[in-house]
Amino acid sequence: REIDDETLKRAAVIGIASRELAIQDQQGDIYDQVQAGQLTWDDVVELRDIVSGKEQRRRDLADVTVFKNNGGQGIAELAIANVIFTRARERKLGVEISWGEGY
Repeated sequence: REIDDETLKRAAVIGIASRELAIQDQQGDIYDQVQAGQLTWDDVVELRDIVSGKEQRRRDLADVTVFKNNGGQGIAELAIANVIFTRARERKLGVEISWGEGY
């Protein structure tokens, strides 16, 4: 698993590329939490609904958003992430994290 239980509990928004794929492939990070009763599928929002504005669950700047990329090609998400990062930086949104020397 890539996402620990505590992170999922703290998240105001749990985003996923495809709910259908998560169920069909029984993908661990989200699927296991639903099976254990820690989450429901209603707690999970598909990326298209976040981007379109259909789902607006984040109410405060301190709210945690988790996104699990569970489908597609990683290179495509990298390109999208770069655009989002650049726009956020230009608008002075978010918090930059220092990884220390060597990064």
